[in-house]
Amino acid sequence: MFLQDFPVEEVTLAKTLKAIVGALAESSGENRAREFVRDFILTQLAGRDVNEFWEVKDPMGILTDILKRDGRGEPEPRLVSECGRNTILASYQVAVYSDKQFIGIGRFNQHLAVGESKVNHYPKYHS
Repeated sequence: MFLQDFPVEEVTLAKTLKAIVGALAESSGENRAREFVRDFILTQLAGRDVNEFWEVKDPMGILTDILKRDGRGEPEPRLVSECGRNTILASYQVAVYSDKQFIGIGRFNQHLAVGESKVNHYPKYHS
């Protein structure tokens, strides 16, 4: 019998996938391993909300660390759009810049991590 634990634990599945990708990288090169991940793993995520299965703790802290590592300035969030501020369907659009260069944009509603008080501390973007 090959499998000692049934049902298979997620840790076992994760280690197995890492081993397959690592073995492919060793035997056929990193580009081939990258193509495997793109073609067989990422395609399974198409159309799915990544936030359903991946919770990023302290995203601004992680972004700050990445930008620092790359020799760039700290992230600067800017409120670029809002709709229905005093309603239960309030929606906000926050853009992030570093060194005055656009990095990305996200939409939030009042019931998510970015509530009214957090959105209010973002400076308004004026073009």
